[in-house]
Amino acid sequence: MMKIFVKYVIKVTAFLLIFVIMLIHVVYLQRNISYGRNNVGGLSREESIDVICVGGSSTAVYWKPLLAWKEYGMTSYNYATDSFREPLMLGAIREIFAEQNPRLLVLDVRSFTSGIGDLNDSENGIRNMTDSMDFNFNRLNTVKDVMDFYGVDSSSDLALSYYFDVIKYHTNTEAFGSSDAWSHINNDCEADYKGFYFETRAYNEILSEPEGIQTEERSAIESNSEEYLVELLEYLNTKDVDVLFVMGPKIVDLETQKLSNYLGDIITSYGYNFINGNCYYEEMGLDFSKDFYNGGHLNAYGADKYTSFIADFIKDYYNIEDHSRDKLYYEKWNECYNSFIIRDNEIKAIIDETYNANLAALSE
Repeated sequence: MMKIFVKYVIKVTAFLLIFVIMLIHVVYLQRNISYGRNNVGGLSREESIDVICVGGSSTAVYWKPLLAWKEYGMTSYNYATDSFREPLMLGAIREIFAEQNPRLLVLDVRSFTSGIGDLNDSENGIRNMTDSMDFNFNRLNTVKDVMDFYGVDSSSDLALSYYFDVIKYHTNTEAFGSSDAWSHINNDCEADYKGFYFETRAYNEILSEPEGIQTEERSAIESNSEEYLVELLEYLNTKDVDVLFVMGPKIVDLETQKLSNYLGDIITSYGYNFINGNCYYEEMGLDFSKDFYNGGHLNAYGADKYTSFIADFIKDYYNIEDHSRDKLYYEKWNECYNSFIIRDNEIKAIIDETYNANLAALSE
């Protein structure tokens, strides 16, 4: 009798296990597809990466890993999703450590100065990360980080739709007929250009460099953001990894600079470097009439300048190896670079055309 019962339990357990595995892959199939999802899922496909950049679009369209490779033989990757929010940072870093052993993390902390809003306001930004991650304990912990940050009960219906995203995506039956969706069924598609995303727009309007924004004054960031930042810094202090905090350049006002100064004070008090790109427009050589596609983001030309500026700093302050002559890397990375530079030139040609057309319109 006992043997029959044990066999029954084993069969039921095996059935449930197979069902759960199949369900997980169906959800992978039905999830939204974006550059961010490829960046998150694609990290597991990469060989050893020395520098991993974490953030939102101000990472994905700013840091060009393959330009850093060409200039310095630096292996880097953008672990970036659109509209990244601050309570995702710890989960992203935990996931990185599970996949890689980087020498340096470059963390873009722009979101810490933008105001927290509420979970509904931030849903797209949150889901761009959590719904790109594999189903594992870290994903559950990351969702819990988010719920705690926004003060949402983890047992609520809203929270459950984040923990178990099948609730959100189960009606996406169109995915079953999409070859692109099927390519994501294992949630490990390779990221294009090591996580860099090409934005084709030059800008929304002719921009000018903001004036009167440099200040020594400070304004406190929101309390939730500050508490989370301290938790992040304490966690990083337990890890054997260098960390550089950055804030990519954009059009900012005086109040944002005050918030950034306050943020920087906390970061540097823990012994980490912080580069506020809005203090280095001239040093980067940014041209506000051509290097931005809108007031909040650089285009391909601006990304060249940002990447070179940050890469120079990294080479000066951190022990990052030059792999340009390393047989383990150079063939594959050079091949990726050759593909990247073709696309880079195509995008710059689009930007040039748009730029010249806008100049002509202004002169009429």
